[in-house]
Amino acid sequence: MDEVVVVAYGTQKKQEVVGAVTSIKPSEFDVYTYDKKGSRSIRVSLSGVVYGSVYEQSLVNRGIRSAAVSGSGAQINWYDAGEDAAAVELTYTDKDGVLHVITDPATTAQTVLEKDLQDSEITYRTLFVPGGNAIDTFYTNPDTLIP
Repeated sequence: MDEVVVVAYGTQKKQEVVGAVTSIKPSEFDVYTYDKKGSRSIRVSLSGVVYGSVYEQSLVNRGIRSAAVSGSGAQINWYDAGEDAAAVELTYTDKDGVLHVITDPATTAQTVLEKDLQDSEITYRTLFVPGGNAIDTFYTNPDTLIP
């Protein structure tokens, strides 16, 4: 990627601004701001790390230590999450057909689902924020916990 220009008063789709990132490495960025008349500010150089497909492909879903699932709910005990893990997202449907999406911080050792699950599948995925301050959240592919 040679150049990225972000206009402060406009919007652009992310894929139009950010090309495919194929490596994780420190990068230098020249940042400019533009006013509505198109006048450009002086250059500000910033350094940072660009994360992309290589990082995303290395992610592994958080492991389940044990799980007890019954018609009235579930209790899931987790292994420790990875360093960049921010949260775990669980999705299931209760007996009334209501879809529930629960997001627990990655520091949570146990998740308790208190709704009547009936025979619902529970899917989960782990959310990662590299370095703790990245602007993007990366997601693992969902895994399924079948009661």
